[in-house]
Amino acid sequence: MATALTMQPAIDAFSIMVTGVTLALRTPDHGGCEAAVIRVAARAELGSPHRNAEAVKVVSPPAAACKRILEECVSCAQERRNPAAFSGFSPHLACKDSCKNRCGKKLDKSFNCQCNNQCERFGDCCGDYNKCLYIEPSSGGGHDHYSKPSDVADKNSCKGRCDEAYNKKDPCHCNRKCSKFNNCCDDYSNLCKRTDSTSTHGHGADIEPSSGGGHDHYSKLSDVADKNSCKGRCDEAYNKKDPCHCNRKCSKFNNCCDDYSNLCKRTDSTSTHGHGADIEPSSGGGHDHYSKLSDVADKNSCKGRCDEAYNKKDPCHCNRKCSKFNNCCDDYSNLCKRTDSTSTHGHGAAATDGSVKGDISQKEIEAVSESLYKADVNRAQEGDVFLNKQHFASKSEGKEDQSDQPLYSYVKEEIFSKPTYAAFIRLLDNYDRQTGKAEDVDKGEIKEQDIFLQEIMKTDVMQKLYTFLHKKELYASQEEFVTDLKNMWFGLYSRGKGEMDSSGFEHVFVGEVKKGIVSGFHNWIRFYLLEKQGLVDYYCHVYDGPWETMPDVIGQQFQWDGYIKEVGSSFIGSSPEFDFSIYSLCFIARPGKACKVSLGGYPLKIQTYTWTKSSYGGGKNYIATAYPVT
Repeated sequence: MATALTMQPAIDAFSIMVTGVTLALRTPDHGGCEAAVIRVAARAELGSPHRNAEAVKVVSPPAAACKRILEECVSCAQERRNPAAFSGFSPHLACKDSCKNRCGKKLDKSFNCQCNNQCERFGDCCGDYNKCLYIEPSSGGGHDHYSKPSDVADKNSCKGRCDEAYNKKDPCHCNRKCSKFNNCCDDYSNLCKRTDSTSTHGHGADIEPSSGGGHDHYSKLSDVADKNSCKGRCDEAYNKKDPCHCNRKCSKFNNCCDDYSNLCKRTDSTSTHGHGADIEPSSGGGHDHYSKLSDVADKNSCKGRCDEAYNKKDPCHCNRKCSKFNNCCDDYSNLCKRTDSTSTHGHGAAATDGSVKGDISQKEIEAVSESLYKADVNRAQEGDVFLNKQHFASKSEGKEDQSDQPLYSYVKEEIFSKPTYAAFIRLLDNYDRQTGKAEDVDKGEIKEQDIFLQEIMKTDVMQKLYTFLHKKELYASQEEFVTDLKNMWFGLYSRGKGEMDSSGFEHVFVGEVKKGIVSGFHNWIRFYLLEKQGLVDYYCHVYDGPWETMPDVIGQQFQWDGYIKEVGSSFIGSSPEFDFSIYSLCFIARPGKACKVSLGGYPLKIQTYTWTKSSYGGGKNYIATAYPVT
């Protein structure tokens, strides 16, 4: 059908909105617009959107129809009916209002967002307002004068912005905290090489901080240590402000810089090799001594260390118990080939030719994770999900509700009728969230587990994962793969009081409460359904991923029916099979570690942990948890 509306007078805007929300805006490009209109009707509790549909006549472009009906309806609602219902609603998110051709124009109440310098004061700038900072004002007049000079900072670059104060409207940032929140500009590490306030290197002078203010001092000199590298930083004392670290404990906490193992080869303080002199420790201080000599054993490798006795000072280990405690060196399986059943966390075994089955490289993880991301055709599409993220908080802020509205403004629930979604949702009511209470799993619930696994295995996402793992000789057949998935995810173990009260699936996808605190709970569908019932209260978000399409990633704080989740992370808009596949990949390939994946060209870490207090299948580990690192 065609496209825009001939509106009746504004006084009838409400009746028109109620009658016209299904008004033929069904083209793929404007599905989000229709969804937003329907959401307006639902939130105002106006009843059926189909009433008197003949009152609306469709005559021109759909974008104009969407825009106008939303503006009229929201304006009327705010002025005459129920202002509170619309306090968090933002039509421009659906109809794509922007500052195009509007930069510098005076206040125009017919638009939901503004494009002059007063908008910053009142907090109603359009999403692309930052582009107005670099162009001449439009002919419509207004309050501001915008300029194009070359000395105006490009907000997509750190040029001239090192140490600039945080501004939530900037697309990327150039201060020391951006590394923590993964929102640095691409050229941050090149342009803003920082000497930490505790450093005593003393190379040259710091540059002046940019006009945005800030606390750090940045140096342009090439001999200042790059905090994204271990060059000149081996054995430097831990500093929480650094993006990565170069001391012996970084291996334990998975936060070493990428070149740590190459640049910081350590001879343990207990070593008696005695080859040559140690290099001087960097100015950051520390406890270890590092050696440049090639004949000193590298404690980040198992070369020459297979079956070496445990030493708590070593960053990683090479004895048979390291698999149990998830602290083996990365090359353990290659250099210390064992046929022990626990050697690869239970997945795979030594091959008859002496090689080890199942070795998965970092490049392979990135490649297969990209293929899973692209294969997720069941993900939410544009217009299917709208978020109202509201307050952004630092991870140190208190446990307080700082958002008046729900996180989810709208979800197109038709997607929940897809087979994998429907099978997933049927599993959610099978669990008691309190640890210490045994789970009673009946035959019907076991059948629901089997149906879920059958449905996801029909998808291209899970077939790609199986094909990859089969080629790595980790699974001989699809049947073996599915059986292992069922055990590692749905197998029960005890988190409290010796009761069989938990599983990987319950913890990750459903959520649990232990000692009065929410644990796990890393699924957006579960969150939305409980929020809709009023059982989840969204507080704030602490991380907003860089993805412009679904699935995205969010870190959030919330209350679940009286219990707090201090910081939780999850994908948004992903299908159940995608979450299941990416977590399974990382648990199998990098159990107990931060697994570096690539999704749509963006890097992300998935942290998994193994449950080591009990096992299945002759020593295989259950999943304890899995989640995106934010």
